[in-house]
Amino acid sequence: MKIRLLSPAALILVPAITGALGASVAAAAPATTISPGRVMFSVSNGSQWKFGARGERDLLERGGIVVSSSRPGNPLLDERVRATKGDLSPLRGAHEGLYEGAINGVRYPSPDPDDDHDGRVNEDVADGIDNDRDGKIDEDFAAIGDEMAVIMAASRDGDITLRHEMYGWSLPNIDGMIASTLEVTNSSARVLPHARIGVELDAIPGLELADGPSIDGMGNATADAAFVQRCVVLDDDDHGLAALLFVQRSAVTTGPTSAISWEIHGDRNRVTIVSPDLGDLAPGASASIDVPLVPGQDGQPLSDKVVGPVFFNDPSQFGNQASKQYIRHAIVDQLTYDPSFQTTSGRLSADSAVILAWGSGGPLPVEIAGQRPRTTGNVLYYLPADVTVQGQTTFRGDLITSTIVDTDSPFFTRDPTSISIGRGQATVSYKPIAFDGTLTPTELAFAFNLGGDQGQVTADPTPIDPLDVIPEPCPDQPAEDCVAEGQDELPEVEFFDLAKGAWVRLPHLTGGVRYALPNPERYVDPAAGTVLARFVNDREGGIGFQFDLSITGTVR
Repeated sequence: MKIRLLSPAALILVPAITGALGASVAAAAPATTISPGRVMFSVSNGSQWKFGARGERDLLERGGIVVSSSRPGNPLLDERVRATKGDLSPLRGAHEGLYEGAINGVRYPSPDPDDDHDGRVNEDVADGIDNDRDGKIDEDFAAIGDEMAVIMAASRDGDITLRHEMYGWSLPNIDGMIASTLEVTNSSARVLPHARIGVELDAIPGLELADGPSIDGMGNATADAAFVQRCVVLDDDDHGLAALLFVQRSAVTTGPTSAISWEIHGDRNRVTIVSPDLGDLAPGASASIDVPLVPGQDGQPLSDKVVGPVFFNDPSQFGNQASKQYIRHAIVDQLTYDPSFQTTSGRLSADSAVILAWGSGGPLPVEIAGQRPRTTGNVLYYLPADVTVQGQTTFRGDLITSTIVDTDSPFFTRDPTSISIGRGQATVSYKPIAFDGTLTPTELAFAFNLGGDQGQVTADPTPIDPLDVIPEPCPDQPAEDCVAEGQDELPEVEFFDLAKGAWVRLPHLTGGVRYALPNPERYVDPAAGTVLARFVNDREGGIGFQFDLSITGTVR
């Protein structure tokens, strides 16, 4: 059973808009995309979503809004709109890219949000319409984030209009999130009874709905208690996708106002999350929900997993819970910050397990005669712990650390996921986390992958035997009797044979194929589980690659 607990804080909210939008249906528009940070979010065909880490495979293959209604006493929902079925068409007037929030605009929140200095705030929302009838279009609205886009769509019958604002940031602590405000307007002449707004998430195959993924995350402050929240996580062993859903507590008309009042339908990698009852929508009335998306495990900062993603809200309502979460997020970021790459990683610099615990209150007592001082404090207890490992075990991913032992290449770089090397060689030590006992290895498996995630390799390893001898490198000028193997920019691979006390080379490996060496006990140190691998580049040009290694065996 997989359990993931994420604790969202209050999200930025854009002032609500009432009234139908007087726009007409247009021809299909190109995809609208924002990507100021390390993730990319795109909307096409009216309101169909894609989301994932930039430069990698999408985590969300399809997604979009679902609008339903119901009758009193009837638990069945009457689905009115589902974006992934093509029920929405784009409208004219949408902004397909508002960089830096808005040109010369004041971003939200701001001490002086009146962009046009007319005494009104955010009265002309970004929709291509002169809402305040002053002859100007979209001159005063809440510009949010480092990159913002606004799209509008309508149902086929024109009864429901969607306004979708999406925001992205380039700040390191929130550059892995795209947040959306989805506002639904009843554009018909009839009441939409007991409206409910939902989101469909159709993740990539392999991701599955995690067990118990939601908590309320409510604090005592006004800002923390203003929302009914729900967190939904889809993940596998290597990746994840988290969707955080918010609705204003004041908008919920009936039923409980907690995370359980959000309904989840479906299973595995396709789910629909439906909001609590938002009441009857009269003609021209609107209701909205907020949906931030964040990538899961691969590349996600450890602080997001330990504390939960951090969102910025109105500073005037920055409550105790949100403040505490932000501080603790920053503390964990400091522990995982890599100055070489100016980014945070998903792991601590420790050789064993670590227990992280939080304490509150001032670290030192403060006494002032006749006064009762207010003290706050956030204390992180960092406790290294021994790990007991017994029986059949596979060490892979975060359970293995890699260290550069030696290199003679004049050009060499290494980041948390890949290695780049010029002509020459580099020796890397792979070692499982510390454990008591000895390891009897039964499998040593490994694979190359270019530019993608380390999980995108074949599942079952292919046996491979070392060469009898290590061939001499070819000269710089190719000769007929010596042709360098592999023109795929992957290095040659050698392992240190403990029985021989010498290096052995493998035949040239193919990227994306998982291999396994016979007799793994010849290469795996039984005391610490250490394996020495050497990567050799005999070409003039540099190469870059990812190398995924796992060690399976019995610990006694």
